[in-house]
Amino acid sequence: MKEIINISIPKSRFKQKIKQANGTKNSHRVILPKEAGAYRYHVLLISEDFVQEDVDNKENNVLHFYADREIQLSQHHRTPNGEDVYEKIRVMPKELYKSFYGEYKDNSRKRFTNEEVEYLKKNISVMDFLQDRAGFSFKREGHYYRCDQHSSLVIDTRNNAMFWNTEHINGSALEYLRKAEGKTFPEAMNILIEYHNGLAPDKKQYIAPKYEQIEFKLPDSQQNISKIYEYLCDKRKIDRDLIKRFVDDGKIYLDAKGNCIFACENYKGKVDSAFVRSTYSGFRGDVGGGNKFTGFFIEMDPKATKLVLTEAYIDGLSYITAKRQAGEKIDFNVLACDSCNVMNETFRVNYLTRPVLNQNIDTVILASDNDKAGKAAAEDFKQFVQPFHRIQNVIDDLPSLGSDWYKDLQKMYEAPEMALEKPLMIK
Repeated sequence: MKEIINISIPKSRFKQKIKQANGTKNSHRVILPKEAGAYRYHVLLISEDFVQEDVDNKENNVLHFYADREIQLSQHHRTPNGEDVYEKIRVMPKELYKSFYGEYKDNSRKRFTNEEVEYLKKNISVMDFLQDRAGFSFKREGHYYRCDQHSSLVIDTRNNAMFWNTEHINGSALEYLRKAEGKTFPEAMNILIEYHNGLAPDKKQYIAPKYEQIEFKLPDSQQNISKIYEYLCDKRKIDRDLIKRFVDDGKIYLDAKGNCIFACENYKGKVDSAFVRSTYSGFRGDVGGGNKFTGFFIEMDPKATKLVLTEAYIDGLSYITAKRQAGEKIDFNVLACDSCNVMNETFRVNYLTRPVLNQNIDTVILASDNDKAGKAAAEDFKQFVQPFHRIQNVIDDLPSLGSDWYKDLQKMYEAPEMALEKPLMIK
């Protein structure tokens, strides 16, 4: 493969397209900027085949030159007697590169087409790639696989995509290399090409595994409910009356293994998903076959104009309790999500289907975790919600005493004087 020299130039310098003599291609007329040193303000004609948007700077285009092929530049000026003169010079790409960036180093990249990029993203199994490159192992959870080494890393085998909550990395093996390993785009592409070339023929095209559809079914319950109050109220400090409300409705109960089950009811009043939280260990998960985007909706005020979004079901209950503990008015409803990764879609599904939301809500309060992933999810939501024109305000209300609302609530009970009302910051 021929060596390629790449030079990035602002799109504003691309003044027009000129039809080539054969009538099949266009050439860009590019005026070189002052960064080009001795060649500043020279004009370059370059075929559109050798122009590509700069992936690292969307305001620029990257020009691709063969290292062994001369470039022709021209500069127009007018003599004192009014004669137009076009000074034409020929330079080698490395010489032009040097005028832009200094001494040339052989760090050139192949010009990757969009088709090449999308092919690799689609056909390299992100789970296989992470197993081979990073040594990660995974356990199946329905259509999803959760990483043994990083519990916030989940892979959806249906669309060959990873979701790494704590690192805020979503997408393919390319996104992993760019964000987790800090590789440049060319470096990442070359790694993926080499990896794909080394795959067995039957592994070169990704085919989503076919799993038997899991029927959603709530786990059997046990009659002993004292464990629920011991776990959620005594240990987690959540308001007892609030828990009793859901226990009485059968939306919170204890399964045969002693896990706390949060049954999630959709807008039709049908339970179509459930969250499992161990009362004696750190285990958390979902009941297979459920809809991850239903969420746990807590209606506190049927006329509320504010909706609170939290990352977890216990966080939603903790948020309400914390506000009561601080003496604040409970004039909002709460939508507790399965994680920050599904916050956007959970909001969309509920907002579009629940009249109590789409007829009343004009303010969303983001009560996500006070950590990197939570803050990133909050910023992402602010962009996501813009098309929802009825939403006038998006407000951050992050926990201030701990990383999440459960920990905030714990510290409020340890030191009640810390439960002071804090102003919400409108973004």
